[in-house]
Amino acid sequence: MNLVYYSRCILESIVTSKNTRNNIFSRRLDFINSVSVNNLQCKHFFFDIDDTLNTNKAGLNLEICKLLNKFAQKGDVVLLTNCSKKRKENHLSNLQKFQCSAQLWEVGKKPNYNWLNSKLIEKGWISNDCAFFGDRLSMDIWMAYKANIKERILVEGYTKQSTFGLIHLIRKIEAWLIL
Repeated sequence: MNLVYYSRCILESIVTSKNTRNNIFSRRLDFINSVSVNNLQCKHFFFDIDDTLNTNKAGLNLEICKLLNKFAQKGDVVLLTNCSKKRKENHLSNLQKFQCSAQLWEVGKKPNYNWLNSKLIEKGWISNDCAFFGDRLSMDIWMAYKANIKERILVEGYTKQSTFGLIHLIRKIEAWLIL
């Protein structure tokens, strides 16, 4: 990851969060399975995969796909990834294997809110009808905030479990500064 780009995103999200006195997320969850699907009044659901739906590198499993299918009963389900080609193929295989009604979109470098906005326009989707689930304040949630996504849900549990070393320290500092 480009350190300059990442640093700019963190600083921009901190300044915005502090200046507006608003949290850049609308809800906070420990784990994705604690979400109440029926309480979300949205038609389009976006999910980061790693550390949001499960632990990093764990991939998609039957339990996660069942949850995603509950969301699919209400609307469109999109999984966003910037992973390697091999991991993408693994995700696609698991979506098929577990009969999951979700689309997999490659986002490239995150947070790419211009890309997300163009995809919303391309699909004819309105940002007020969308929910975004992510584990990174300065990446996932910031991208949703900048794209004017109505519901921005921070999912923290797997991040606490699976990150280590420098990444863990960066996420703790990021959360302390933004929250």
